[in-house]
Amino acid sequence: MLEASTLTPASTLEDLTHSPPILSIQRILVPTDRTPESLAALCYANALGQQHGAEVLLLHVYERTREMEWSHEPGSTAPSESDLEHFEGLRSRLLPNASLAFAEGDLVSEIIRFARESQADLIILGSHGYKGLAYSMKGSVAEKVMRYASCPVLCVKSDAPHLSNEALVQA
Repeated sequence: MLEASTLTPASTLEDLTHSPPILSIQRILVPTDRTPESLAALCYANALGQQHGAEVLLLHVYERTREMEWSHEPGSTAPSESDLEHFEGLRSRLLPNASLAFAEGDLVSEIIRFARESQADLIILGSHGYKGLAYSMKGSVAEKVMRYASCPVLCVKSDAPHLSNEALVQA
């Protein structure tokens, strides 16, 4: 058992309550797709962005598939007309001051790369909450992002208790 005298000065409960860490959120990255979980993450990003005066960056990643390798030029991140209309509509309705970016490649790698390059202070992403076979087959993008990101990650489910149905329907 550790003696109180062997603890470092900032590791006692009393020290932590007297000097809480300063949380500076200036840039929030929100990887987004067309799922309800992604819309929930946008709602949280909107609220936190306003509270902290933070810049919000929306990112949609196209996963590289065999068809893309045959039909697209490598490195092409041009969104389809449908995707551009959809994500631009979301941005203008929910986060009119947000930036919108597109990338192509592995979801986790691109999210981590974009977070690092944009110097994101926080990543907010939707989580499907897969279990069992669905989890083992699809894996968890959210879990991998949390593991490899150098900044905090907030995972949001579409049924988060603080989200109103109106916020999701309007999106």
